Amino acid sequence: MIAGARQVWLLHAKILFRVSMVFSGRGVPGKIPLVYLAVFAAAWQWGALPGDKVPGTAFADPVVHVLSGPGEQLIIENDGKVHLAYGTTGNNLVTVESGARAHLRHFPGENIIHIVAEMAQCVAVRSGAMVTISNPNDGTLMKIPATNEKQILQFASYSKILQIIGGKVKLGDLEIGLDAQPIVQGPPPVITSTIPANGAENVGVSTSIAIHFSKHMWGASLMPDCFILKKLSDPSEEPILCTMTIESTSVILTPIDILAFNTEYQLTVTTWVRDTSGNHLEEEKVVTFTTRGIPPVSYETIPPVVQSTIPANGQTGVDVDNPITIVFSEQMAWNTLIPENFVLEKKRWLMNGYQPVPFTLTPSFLGTSVTLTCVSQKTSPESENRGSGQGWQPYGRGVCHYLYNG
Repeated sequence: MIAGARQVWLLHAKILFRVSMVFSGRGVPGKIPLVYLAVFAAAWQWGALPGDKVPGTAFADPVVHVLSGPGEQLIIENDGKVHLAYGTTGNNLVTVESGARAHLRHFPGENIIHIVAEMAQCVAVRSGAMVTISNPNDGTLMKIPATNEKQILQFASYSKILQIIGGKVKLGDLEIGLDAQPIVQGPPPVITSTIPANGAENVGVSTSIAIHFSKHMWGASLMPDCFILKKLSDPSEEPILCTMTIESTSVILTPIDILAFNTEYQLTVTTWVRDTSGNHLEEEKVVTFTTRGIPPVSYETIPPVVQSTIPANGQTGVDVDNPITIVFSEQMAWNTLIPENFVLEKKRWLMNGYQPVPFTLTPSFLGTSVTLTCVSQKTSPESENRGSGQGWQPYGRGVCHYLYNG
């Protein structure tokens, strides 16, 4: 019965293809026959041809969805039918309701797939890179191709990333194989180390704080409120404001202002942070450290100096695109490394005096140097060559100097 039905559909496909070719030659769009062919392809893939019975569904042809562009949202309902969805090369948003049956095809972007079913009740299996996720309790069944791009599968309780990594199809920490297996959460993350370490002393007052995790963490869970830095002597104070940088499996906190000398600080990492499998940190991590004492007065009264510059003072033939680097004799306070404390000027052409040059400023990570990058303001060659004193030389042809307001 099934084989006979498929032969009939194959015959229909051949006829419709030829009809579409004839119509297209006469200026008639062949979209309807081609959509019919898409329905046939879906039915063949699912085995839902007339006369075929898909467990848990009625005798019905697949419902075909074609997403038109990135950001379009598709909701696949539990209506007893098989739904075939064609995505776009951009990011697609799809919701698969509990008990729904969906086959997602051509989804190469960083998609977000919301699966209403409980993850703990689901199993996963693959055929090649095609991943099938099913929930035998509510009848949810979804097929989706894994790609090299991250695809976020949001279950009812947790989220996981589906991606091909190193030739392996991974769903969070789970490697999906050819045999069906439960989708488990995996072990919870732990903090493997911190810099400064717990109990560290003589820590610099301009230090950054690094927290290293045992696995990749869920970016949306790494919120500033999850990393609380306070003075241990007065925990009632507001937390110290920090900037946060996420690097692979690490989080780096940099206080906005320098810390106080000879003071004990406490960093608390809350259990709200989660890994890519949805596992929370099992318990809060508390790290304490003490900053160094106040340096001798003789040391503090020695002002910093500019040790060197690139290009060097008086250097000629400098490329007009080269930035300017200023190196200091010691670590500088971050709140002083701002454009207002630097003046970059160029000598006027055929006139006395200097003209300010706009620039962007980038401090080094440790605050021991800064880089100035000129913003081009070259005028036309005509105005430069008139000799009227109204034009300005490009940076590479004039004399530039800078001032640092210490």
